[in-house]
Amino acid sequence: MNVTIDGDSVAEPRPDNWPVLLADRKGWYVVNLSEHRSTTRHVLDRLNKVYMYLPELYLLQVGQWSSHHEDIVAFTHNLAEIIEKLHSWGVRVCLVTPASLDPYTAWTAAVLRKVAHTHNTMLVDVYKLMAASIYNKKVEDILPAERFVGKTTI
Repeated sequence: MNVTIDGDSVAEPRPDNWPVLLADRKGWYVVNLSEHRSTTRHVLDRLNKVYMYLPELYLLQVGQWSSHHEDIVAFTHNLAEIIEKLHSWGVRVCLVTPASLDPYTAWTAAVLRKVAHTHNTMLVDVYKLMAASIYNKKVEDILPAERFVGKTTI
């Protein structure tokens, strides 16, 4: 499967980062456009690069940097525009929750849930997925402390 990943430093290309581990595990061909200190505006500005690859799946993890450098209106608007453009190109979109769910990023996670729902888009928490495989539990049964273990494992 051809996959494009974009987002902030949490998803940026590094040998030990979740996009690389996921690609290796799934056997995906991945183009990772993520950059340190990216907001949804930066991702939106890079979106034309995605058109060059026309992936089957586009994974987006934003929120860490956006939580401090974008307001909720801009964050929501940009996410919607990203999803709508990708859908118009026939690309499936999956939003990924921020790495941290502290008070600073909690609002971004809430917006991601709302936008995913209103735009018929998948939303995953890769750290809960990792924890579910570690603890052999359903994703919805993962506790915050177990999610933290999933996060630190990745």
